[in-house]
Amino acid sequence: MNWLTETKIPVGDTARILFDWLQINGAWFFDWLSDTMERLIDAMLWVFQTPHPLIVVAVFVGLTWLFQRRWQTCLLVLLGFLFILNQGYWEETTESLTLVLSACVVCMAAGVPIG
Repeated sequence: MNWLTETKIPVGDTARILFDWLQINGAWFFDWLSDTMERLIDAMLWVFQTPHPLIVVAVFVGLTWLFQRRWQTCLLVLLGFLFILNQGYWEETTESLTLVLSACVVCMAAGVPIG
């Protein structure tokens, strides 16, 4: 059983070679992906941070009513967003929400065609 631990598979070297190759040959793709993600994130931040926060809260409460049709859920969303506003974390919350939503968009864009 010593042969199993004595003979190491060169995972680190192989990974380094692969990443070096990707950096050299795939730089155009990663630059495009980075630019696209930056535009997507900036656009979503503009949507969430340009209007008055209470308008954004009203839109989210309206969407909650549209999807759930329960006043209790709408009240919870309203109170949650009002608490975030009260604590002064609106900008940080919209930035976090933007990152999560943009990650979901990218995952769905990659995952749906793959199946």
